[in-house]
Amino acid sequence: MKCKLFFIAVIQIFALSVATAQEALKYQLPPAEIVKIVDAPQIPLVSVSPDKTSIVLVERPGIITIKELSAEEYRIAGLRINPATSGPSRQTFNLGFKIMNIDGTNIREIGGMPQDARLGVPVWSTDGKKFAFSNTKQSSIELWVCDVATLTASKVADDINMVFGNSFRGSGGSFNWLSDNKSIVYCVRAPGMEEKPERSLTPEGPVVQENLGKRGQVSTYQDLLQNPTDEMIFEYYAMSQMMLWDGTKSVKLGKPGMITDVSPSPDGLYLMTTIIKRPFSYIVPFNSFPSSIQIRDLQGNVVKVLLDKPLIENNPRDYDAVLPGPRSFSWRSDRPSTVCWVEALDGGDFKKEMQYHDQVYTLSAPFTATPEKFIATEKRFAGFTWGKEDCALIYEGSSKTRIFITSSFNPNDPLKVKTKVFEYNTDNSYDNPGRFVTELNI
Repeated sequence: MKCKLFFIAVIQIFALSVATAQEALKYQLPPAEIVKIVDAPQIPLVSVSPDKTSIVLVERPGIITIKELSAEEYRIAGLRINPATSGPSRQTFNLGFKIMNIDGTNIREIGGMPQDARLGVPVWSTDGKKFAFSNTKQSSIELWVCDVATLTASKVADDINMVFGNSFRGSGGSFNWLSDNKSIVYCVRAPGMEEKPERSLTPEGPVVQENLGKRGQVSTYQDLLQNPTDEMIFEYYAMSQMMLWDGTKSVKLGKPGMITDVSPSPDGLYLMTTIIKRPFSYIVPFNSFPSSIQIRDLQGNVVKVLLDKPLIENNPRDYDAVLPGPRSFSWRSDRPSTVCWVEALDGGDFKKEMQYHDQVYTLSAPFTATPEKFIATEKRFAGFTWGKEDCALIYEGSSKTRIFITSSFNPNDPLKVKTKVFEYNTDNSYDNPGRFVTELNI
């Protein structure tokens, strides 16, 4: 009798444990006090207008939601894409905007804002009269503009392509104001694309990679392409159409392409674009794929091809080593439409004994002349801060010695001796003098 009772008791305990294990558990909320702390309103971010008369208060959410974290995500070519929106995955969006005076008074609401807003950052026009922003919906991204004077927001475009995130220079996403303070250049999903490629569980053949017999060290990257289907998926989402909104309507600029970057010239008459081309690679991310850096006019016509860059799978790994040829293209912000870039005088090998290792070149519109030598650096070139006609700053340094130098020079006579402003070792943070504070002067 005791054995039967024991056997029955064991069966009941086992059945109870099985039933407990099979219960569908859900995410639980902590006590109300903790929920109140987590969901408490965040301190807003601020964005000051270029004319320093207005401030946008950016209302932020508490934490990213489980729904947003569990959304479908493609990890390809070094990108993490939300396939539903053609934008970056797992983003934290802003909840709303308010405008106040620069002295902190007169906080105003903005009319016409999108419902259930999931907003990007405000991107000001140069005159501070308007700002643009993105709004992400469940299946697309919209472009909006707010007029500060009238406190009204209006939608400019649907289906913005923001796969490459914040790659547009000087912007808050895949759009940029032109210098006329009314026009915006942006990219949308390429129209007429074929049906989205789908991954198959059954491969059609092996993945073949070819070794061309060159030795070199290969860096380790994550989220790379792995097969031909990944290539088609990447091309599907990377393909976009460049558009120009003139304040009232939008027009197409050129043909669709895999556009990763658009940078307007200071006078707003030209666009410097970077377009990816095939063949792709399975061992490096998209920014090492073949690409073409071009200057286009506002009709989308190619005015000048600055560089056709090949596929780069073997970057130099030595200290201060760079690839030979042009690099670091940018506009001179103190000139209407002058592009500058740098080339290594040492062939990319910094170990060579020579006084100057990098040479900066410039080329002005209409971009038909021979590029002019501008200024040379004894260390690796690290950038400019453009000022007035007779004053600019140039940065150079060495990753091996950790020494970086800031110098001033006269852009009208760049061949004269530079004046060293300061020099410091990046390993010694206490000696870092910081950055210059600048403001628009045009």
